[in-house]
Amino acid sequence: MLAALAALIGLGCTKRSPPVAQERVSLVRRGATQFSLIPKAGQFPYCVAFSLGSDRTVRQLTLASDDRSPACPAGVPIGGVQFQLLPLASPARILVVFSSEAVKVSSIGRQVDALQKRETIAAYDLRIPGEATLQTLHFEIIPDSTEAPR
Repeated sequence: MLAALAALIGLGCTKRSPPVAQERVSLVRRGATQFSLIPKAGQFPYCVAFSLGSDRTVRQLTLASDDRSPACPAGVPIGGVQFQLLPLASPARILVVFSSEAVKVSSIGRQVDALQKRETIAAYDLRIPGEATLQTLHFEIIPDSTEAPR
């Protein structure tokens, strides 16, 4: 009986590790300045991506003629393209917002621009209809070893 009580008390005193942030998207380097963003399974169906450069430039990566966030199926590069970071913007934070419904990208872009000076931006910082999640990744241009010196 005493051993069982000690075990229960011991369980209450164990230190829990903080929750690990879920990886929602992978950044795959495609060259010195290029990368692809690949959504993981289990994410909301729509997404929008931005780069926040060290030069304080916010660049919308996911472009659509109707200003709505595109469908982002798991395992398929977002937009079916490779993105390129401009040298002046390196290093950059890459924000990928997943949402339960297609959202107006320009509205999200204005909000990201207003929040860019923050060290971290969370999904709850953005006014997005429906449900949303966000992951921040980092990308830095690396010198291409095959490039001739200048």
